[in-house]
Amino acid sequence: MIHNKNQSKPVCDSENFSLFMKSLQLVSIKQERGSFEAKVANPEENTSVNINTDASWEKRESGFDGIIEVKVELVKLERILGEISGLFRLTYNWDCEYEAYPEEFVTRFLEQNIHFNAWPYMREFVQGCFQRMGWSPVVIPLLKQRVVMVK
Repeated sequence: MIHNKNQSKPVCDSENFSLFMKSLQLVSIKQERGSFEAKVANPEENTSVNINTDASWEKRESGFDGIIEVKVELVKLERILGEISGLFRLTYNWDCEYEAYPEEFVTRFLEQNIHFNAWPYMREFVQGCFQRMGWSPVVIPLLKQRVVMVK
């Protein structure tokens, strides 16, 4: 447990953050929204794939929901050939005696960790959209390290 209800708010240092991480349980992942638009019949060769994500969260009684929005653009010479966007909700429970978890723990989790949980689902969604648009699939890179802006 991170800390007792009667104690002051814990500091978000490495040790307490590690305990926080151990207390989290991923309960569900669901896609709440998704869309795509092909602006050309077939993308030209030598195009680039730009992937951007934003993360936010909503407090729940027993944990929080992490919300990740992904936007993918297929671009050649600054011309957008196609766009894909989706919104994913990841529900986490937290096993801790502390009544209200400190925001800085969740914010740090969103900045450093949540994308690793969502990345396989986002990759599958993007690949499926490419197929539905009649485009050849692209290789979506592995997520190695991710630092994002948290709303």
